[in-house]
Order: sequence, then C-alpha cells, then structure tokens
Amino acid sequence: MFSTKAESIPISLGDWPSWINLILTLIAISAAIYAGVQGKQIFELENKRDKDFDLRSIQDQAKLISSWARPVVLPSGGNLNYFVPNIEACVRNNSNQPVFDLKLTWWLSGDVEHESNIDLIPPNEEVTRNMPGELLEKYVGIEGYASSIMSQSQAQEDCLSVCDVTRIEICFRDSENRRWIRDKEGILRLQV
Repeated sequence: MFSTKAESIPISLGDWPSWINLILTLIAISAAIYAGVQGKQIFELENKRDKDFDLRSIQDQAKLISSWARPVVLPSGGNLNYFVPNIEACVRNNSNQPVFDLKLTWWLSGDVEHESNIDLIPPNEEVTRNMPGELLEKYVGIEGYASSIMSQSQAQEDCLSVCDVTRIEICFRDSENRRWIRDKEGILRLQV
C-alpha cells in the first residue's frame, strides 16, 4: 500500500557534477540568447543610423534649392517717378552642382494658377520668372492692372499683398538624376 512516510531519493556524489553541468549549460544558453537579442537591437540601430545618414547625404544638394515669390517694381519707360507692378518667382540653387528640368507651379490663394519650366540652373545662381500679367490682373480683379503706371510706394504695396498669397512649388532633377519636389509650404521630399 501507500506509505505516508516520505521517501528520500538517494543522491550520490557522482550526480552533483551532472547537475552543475546542466545549470552551467542553461546559464550559457541564456547568455547566448541575451547576446543575440542585444546584437540584433544594435544591428537595427546601426542600420537605421546608416539609412538616416544616406538620406541626409542624398538631400545635401536638394536642400540647397529654394523658391519664393517677390515683388518687382519696374520703372515705366524712362520716367523714374512712375512704376509698373509685377511679381516674380525666384529659384535659387545654392549648391555646387547644377539642377535640371525645373517645373515651377504658381499657387495663388490655395489654387494652382500657372506653371513654367526652367531647363537648367547653374551652381550658385538664381533664376527668375515673371508672373504673367493676366494672372496678376485676375488676382487683383482689375483689367489692365499689369500695365498700370503708379507711384513706387503704391506699386510695392500692391505687389507685397499679392506676394503674401503667392506660393511657388518646384519640381527638379538633381545632379544624381533624382527627382525632388519642394512643395508650396517649402517641404522637400524625394519623388518616387
């Protein structure tokens, strides 16, 4: 029958080395798993850092290309007292490499109004394109406005109010043949 007396399992000194060996093996396996997990995390961190570095180096030229709208007040003929208002899109290449195949998109009050192209901008150069007169007239709502003659202060004031709502978006190809877009908010991204 069953005995209520606890039976002891005899352990001999010959079994102790086996137990110690088993415990040490489990510790070694645990350490190897821990090292593998840590190694994977370090690899992923280094890989992410390398990708971030590569992206920054890819952006080195593109981040030096900018665009904006600015007022242009041109003297009317030879008369220095009267001026004609206009707006121009400026694209500046501050890099040491040329940029190619630029497409300028004019945004006025949140709508695309006009597009123009520039084949090439050499290193450290600025290229401008004037706003078409009919677009300026459409915005201000005055026919013949683009050829109006006015005082310099009035022309500058009118042009600044149009510049406040004008955004220039550019798409271009860098020297490594990558396509970029700097949107109307100035955010640069690689086109896929």
